[in-house]
Amino acid sequence: MFYTKDEKVVDKALRRAYFSDLDEVGQAYELESRKPRITIRRSFQIGIAVYQLAKPRMLEFYYDFFDRYFDRRDFELIQMDTDSNYMTISAERLEDIVRQGLQTEFEAKKQEWLAWDKWSGRTPGFFKLECEGSRMIALCSKCYYIEELEGEKRSSARRGCQRKRTRSRGSVSSQRWMAARTCQRTLVCA
Repeated sequence: MFYTKDEKVVDKALRRAYFSDLDEVGQAYELESRKPRITIRRSFQIGIAVYQLAKPRMLEFYYDFFDRYFDRRDFELIQMDTDSNYMTISAERLEDIVRQGLQTEFEAKKQEWLAWDKWSGRTPGFFKLECEGSRMIALCSKCYYIEELEGEKRSSARRGCQRKRTRSRGSVSSQRWMAARTCQRTLVCA
């Protein structure tokens, strides 16, 4: 419900699909609209369940897999999302930083957590390597910048930001508005 003296606003409101009632109050008009009906054709409970089951899976991946087989001095978590894990490791390959004495157990268990070929990467629940780079700037979930290993190749995501605006102010690497972690490798597992 709102009040107006402008007859053009009243005229527009009369033509809207959600118009409900019009009352004249002195020299003003009282307009009333009904709320639009929203019909949900998909069951949102499934979406909620997927997100709720993704959270424990990410925590299991971190504590039951990474924390068990790797020393915390050899990797650092940069950021975690419901389906992605951004981290840095201190070696060229993940297999190079496995704790001493746990290599055989790691080789047996890694196929329960990590995708090992292009077909297993499509299996739900497995973590696959999305990209790797030498530097990452992560501001928040879905807002990051990765300099990949091959020189000029870069990967970035900016949810909620317009690309045109961020391009006009310079590249992310030239702004340096957040200190980037320089490391041997930056891994994005999703």
